Amino acid sequence: KVITAMVVSTTGDVIAQHVAHRAAQKDLPPALQKMLPLRKLDLRRTAMFMFFGGFYTGAVQHVWFGFLNSAALSPYLPEGTVSRAIARALVNQLCWVPWVYFSLFYAWRGYCRRETPAQTLVLARREWWPTLKLNWKFWIPAQTVLFAVFPPVLQVPVCCLLALIWR
Repeated sequence: KVITAMVVSTTGDVIAQHVAHRAAQKDLPPALQKMLPLRKLDLRRTAMFMFFGGFYTGAVQHVWFGFLNSAALSPYLPEGTVSRAIARALVNQLCWVPWVYFSLFYAWRGYCRRETPAQTLVLARREWWPTLKLNWKFWIPAQTVLFAVFPPVLQVPVCCLLALIWR
């Protein structure tokens, strides 16, 4: 799962960089757009996403999803019900993601960018709420389906593939 997460995170970042570069050129005439070379890949950024994806998605999320799938989380909701899938998605998105995932992500990104803790905190405070709202629009429905449809053994790999869309 760690290797899968690293490969998907790397692929997602390369695609995201390519799309962002092309979007920045959208106001240019089409003939000129085709003539311009692709911007050089930001390897530092790609490595950051690769290692974070392997660590968080492949390892931490694997353990966390194990807890979400355990009976301890929702003993009163029958297994295999939509209400249980919704409960899992909401616990993940309202409790874990805002506080644990984003904290780890911003700390790692700041370290990789060689920012001071104060700089990292300023950026995190500015980006946290808008990013969280976008996150919820995509991930609450996506993870509800994930927990309702896929068995636990496939949830992290499917989550990795969904992350390609998210980026």
